[in-house]
Amino acid sequence: AGSLDEAAALFRTCLLEEPEDIPLMRTYVSMQTKRGATDELQETLEQMLPIAGSRRGAVYGELRKLGVTPP
Repeated sequence: AGSLDEAAALFRTCLLEEPEDIPLMRTYVSMQTKRGATDELQETLEQMLPIAGSRRGAVYGELRKLGVTPP
């Protein structure tokens, strides 16, 4: 599980640097969901909103799946 935690942290960093990377976002969301790290996922998605560009709608969608009403 330690390496999965490390991978999640690395993916998060990369996703915040490249928020329009579709495969990376899908992988990160899937990984965090499987890990049960929904709070961490929510935090990352909320940080992505201002920088998401064309992926903003996808970020909103993922937040809604978590039961969060985006601002």
